Amino acid sequence: MLNPYQTLNISPNATDDEITKAYRSLAKKYHPDLHPNDPIAEKKMKEVNQAYDTIQSIRNGSTQQDSYSTYQSYGVDLTSVEILITERRYQEAWILLCQITNRTSRWYFLSSIAHAGLNDRNQAMYDINEAIRMEPYNQEYRFFYSQLNRSTGSSTQRSGFRIPWILKMIFYIYLFQFLGRLISTWLFG
Repeated sequence: MLNPYQTLNISPNATDDEITKAYRSLAKKYHPDLHPNDPIAEKKMKEVNQAYDTIQSIRNGSTQQDSYSTYQSYGVDLTSVEILITERRYQEAWILLCQITNRTSRWYFLSSIAHAGLNDRNQAMYDINEAIRMEPYNQEYRFFYSQLNRSTGSSTQRSGFRIPWILKMIFYIYLFQFLGRLISTWLFG
């Protein structure tokens, strides 16, 4: 999903009435009753609903509002996204990723993790492939790709996407970073 405000074509400073008006207009435009058997309209309607729900939860004082406004006022960086992913707050991580215009290999890697957490395997595979294309020798990306590919490949045997391996992946990332720092401190003083 894109930035929820961009999806509804409104400003983050829009009033509640403007948000509702934009939502209703797009809902009428893409409603399934008007477009039966149209997968594009169905996808657009789903995006519009997700955007509206996200904005409503932000406006109604959920925990998303605090983190969203904090990140918005201080600027978004990949560290903030990594923290959200570690906390399994994939939707919020994706919203923040949408606000970053410089899409590096790290951006695609984190986007892949967020999409995997949101059960969007196709986008997760696309993003991790893009990360590997940009940085082909990055072992962290390749390891995640193998985990994602293994999970995707066995989808015929079990239904759904299991999230616990993502947590293991994040643990291993931090473990490798720690060990790398430990070894470099040991070698170089």
